[in-house]
Amino acid sequence: MALYYQDLASATLQNAGQQTRLAAAGRVPPSFCLKGKSIAIAVGSRRIDRLDTVVSELVAFFREKGAKPFIVPAMGSHGGACAEGQTRVLASLGITGKRLGVPVCADMNTRRIDRTDDGLPLYFSTAALDADWIVPVNRIKPHTKFSAVIESGLCKMLVVGLGMQAGAAACHGFAVSRGFAFIETAAAVVLQNVPVLFGLALTENGCGKLYAIEALAPDTLIHREKQLLDRARAMMGKIPFDRLDILVVDQIGKEISGIGMDSNITGRHRDIAGDFSAPPCPRPHL
Repeated sequence: MALYYQDLASATLQNAGQQTRLAAAGRVPPSFCLKGKSIAIAVGSRRIDRLDTVVSELVAFFREKGAKPFIVPAMGSHGGACAEGQTRVLASLGITGKRLGVPVCADMNTRRIDRTDDGLPLYFSTAALDADWIVPVNRIKPHTKFSAVIESGLCKMLVVGLGMQAGAAACHGFAVSRGFAFIETAAAVVLQNVPVLFGLALTENGCGKLYAIEALAPDTLIHREKQLLDRARAMMGKIPFDRLDILVVDQIGKEISGIGMDSNITGRHRDIAGDFSAPPCPRPHL
């Protein structure tokens, strides 16, 4: 029997808290006054390595600046599309008001902020819009359902996650006939309409461990996210052969991906919408 092995990118970030502070400080110079300013830190529903540490240090950084940070769920319709459910999702990731010492403003209220040139209405969390500044925090990685120059990351969080139920429904309905390539142009419109201080981009290595933390300025966020997506894709593991009779998955769940497992790694995708993809598999010799 032939055995196959793949070398995975395994370099790991050693001090996530310190790197979070360094990244944030690089975008908030000492002369930039945040005293008394409200900061909406947007957090999604995916399980990301040391996410709780990153968010905790980000909260501490802003409090030391005299700002008033708070947490906003940025997960579209996840958590049952309700405030209680989204609060529970955050708690399962180690993000709670009690632990962080700041409010978790979970509600589904949105305002329509604009629309794209091709007709997609853009909605945004009211709680986040009412803040002086917004800081989305998310992992940059290939999406499990579609392929584009922008996939899972800060742009998708700004367009879909912070759109709450209304925004997610509009985007998913739009994508049925148009695909998800609109995320790039929609993110550009959102960035023109909301006060993003910076986006905190996280990337993981091939073993699912935190690899890098980078604070992206609003004017370069989209371009830099494309570059980080290429890096994340290059570090991912995958099954290094096409033919597969049985695949045993040790862990599965919505916090990993929408279909429970990462199809970029398995090379196989199927969901309730009927989408199916698999690598070419020659017929066995009988």
